[in-house]
Amino acid sequence: MKRKLILISLFYLICLSPANATYVLDRVVAIVNQEVITWSELYRSMETDAVPGVRALSEEERKKIFKENEGVFLENLINFKLQLQEAKHFGIKVSDAELKDAIDGI
Repeated sequence: MKRKLILISLFYLICLSPANATYVLDRVVAIVNQEVITWSELYRSMETDAVPGVRALSEEERKKIFKENEGVFLENLINFKLQLQEAKHFGIKVSDAELKDAIDGI
């Protein structure tokens, strides 16, 4: 039994060595009623919500602006998640026709 445990341990060490491991470079920035918001989700939201002038900046300048306004973006994303959760709780749904009409109205 001890020998089997040692062999299994060696197998995991070899297979999960840093050369073979995948590194996850993400972190949890907020939890909204058991729903996680990750940093990458927040960053994607910032990219999507950015005005065209910010999108035109270099990546370094854009990241600086995002970092300075991270709290505002996070608060907006939390509010959005809360609204979606409330809509789901009350069974509010949007049909494809309603969505198309809204898009056409824009």
